[in-house]
Amino acid sequence: MTRVRRDRAVRRARLVVTATAALATAGVVGSPAPASAAGPARLASPATAVQGTVGSPASAALEAELEGSASLRRELRAAFGSSADEVSVAVRDRRTGAVFTYNPGLTNCTGSIVKVMVLTAIIRDRRAGGRFLSAGQQRLAERMIRFSDNDATTSLLRQAGGRSALDRVARAAGMTSTRSAGSWGRTATTAPDQLRLMDALVAPRSTLLSARDRAYVLRLMGRVSPEQRWGVGRVPAGVRAQVKNGWVPLSPKGWRVNSIGHASGAGRDYTMAVLSYRNASMGEGVRHVNDASRIVGAHLSRSRGASVRPAVSGSAAASALSRASVAALSQPRPIW
Repeated sequence: MTRVRRDRAVRRARLVVTATAALATAGVVGSPAPASAAGPARLASPATAVQGTVGSPASAALEAELEGSASLRRELRAAFGSSADEVSVAVRDRRTGAVFTYNPGLTNCTGSIVKVMVLTAIIRDRRAGGRFLSAGQQRLAERMIRFSDNDATTSLLRQAGGRSALDRVARAAGMTSTRSAGSWGRTATTAPDQLRLMDALVAPRSTLLSARDRAYVLRLMGRVSPEQRWGVGRVPAGVRAQVKNGWVPLSPKGWRVNSIGHASGAGRDYTMAVLSYRNASMGEGVRHVNDASRIVGAHLSRSRGASVRPAVSGSAAASALSRASVAALSQPRPIW
């Protein structure tokens, strides 16, 4: 090797070492530290999540955690008391894209929150044939979402193709931890997955359903019967909410009480999912999801910022190393 080539090779090696060090400092390369049970879950940004690319290197390019997440977790834990490990919460502040999770790894049966997936499934099935819901199907959809009618749910799911239709919706929405069951109420899911579903129904660039069809789903969720307007749907005056709740007693973990939805107005705009189990009664579970909604809503009304964490891996990291200018790398900064 000539001296000129050797000098170029040395310079290239130094560039790679410098770039690797800079990326490691920014948290881009290296093995991530294991998250605690109550720590943040990795969720794609709204733009990528709604396109069904959750978990790809591109979708993990930038992760933002809600400002004040540590204090919010402490407040929730105190409110849940002895049930602190049996409730899971996932929230996206749509003003900033920042995400908050509490016990994100908890898996629960959906109960009636799966009815939003059922409605999405039947709409997608009908649209594949170039049609919208028939008048009869719209009546069933209204009974299913507004009044949580189980017979209407069973009928619509059968027309959509059964449990496989739920699995197709889960794949399309990037719900990687959601699995259908023989009984639709026993569908297994997580709060982060339900948040992905709500993001896919609210985000303007969503490809899960057309804008018109998403508006239809949200309109029904915004008109649930008054006695079912709790959980994410329990909001102060001036705030609008679209909500679907689920409640079912199942052995061995007692009452499963869940709530998913979207709230906006009075300075708020967020999607949210709350799951709980081992409740002694439905009332206890409702108190837990109400507490979560109240505490998160109050926190978001005070907060305007997000702490940004880089989450680049795989091909994205390799691409970063191949850039000509290491100077382009910088420490993450808050987004306000």
